[in-house]
Amino acid sequence: MKKIHFVPVIIFLLVLFYFVAIRARPLSPGVASNSFAIAATFVIGLCFVLGPLSRMKPDAFLPMLRHRKPLGLWGFLFAAIHVAGVLIIAFGTIADPENLYSTISGIVAFAIFTLMAATSTGKAIARMGYAKWKKLQRVGYIAFFLVLIHFTIIEKGAFVSRQIGQALFGFVLLVLLLRILMILAGKKEAYKEHEFHEVHGIEKHVENE
Repeated sequence: MKKIHFVPVIIFLLVLFYFVAIRARPLSPGVASNSFAIAATFVIGLCFVLGPLSRMKPDAFLPMLRHRKPLGLWGFLFAAIHVAGVLIIAFGTIADPENLYSTISGIVAFAIFTLMAATSTGKAIARMGYAKWKKLQRVGYIAFFLVLIHFTIIEKGAFVSRQIGQALFGFVLLVLLLRILMILAGKKEAYKEHEFHEVHGIEKHVENE
């Protein structure tokens, strides 16, 4: 379980290496902030894609669902660092008219991810009830789509004109398409509701009566 924590860190370092070593960008706060944003999208995407994959191939991917929570929290942490970086470093660009819709989509996506992260504990699930909690988690795919919109239209599409932007676009689109295909195919969860805590590795909390 602990090894999964190395995955987000490695993804971030690879993205940072790409900018500094391959694109020859100076190691600056702005480059670090953008690297956190890209890494966050890849990590959250890995978290989301495990859902459809577990429905397609339960034997192979169902055991990996316990990695969704740590991956999701790491992705949220990276996204939060990026948001903080934007507010500190590039606050002026947020108000640019050409970035208005990109900014709005990013804010809404981050707000949804914040709710998901805040309700990722057994205590929160017990208070909300499994059904409501599951609906909130599914809204995360909408947030992920908003992330796609965010980096696609920012600065008039400049990001997706680059190789890493195209790779990220393709990855996000793949994750969303897999989710849509599972819905259309009528594929249900590969586990029962009472197996949820064990499958996802989340502690079970019982509210005191």
